[in-house]
Amino acid sequence: MDIGWIGNALFLAGAILIARGNVKAGLACNFLANGAYLYQSQLMNNVPLFVLSFVLMGVNFVGFIRWNKWSKNYDRRH
Repeated sequence: MDIGWIGNALFLAGAILIARGNVKAGLACNFLANGAYLYQSQLMNNVPLFVLSFVLMGVNFVGFIRWNKWSKNYDRRH
């Protein structure tokens, strides 16, 4: 199986997990998907895909951290 298809499958799984309310697992899955895209872009020597994947990994990481902080604060209030 091509690493790009693995990334696609992980990204779709992450979107489904987020839609079902499992945000942490969904963001983690999307982070792994972007890692697969990052690896694929290195194999293909595709600089635009590499940059986009790197930026999206950062976005997913920040989203994971912020969601974790928000959910802890939310749990304390309710």
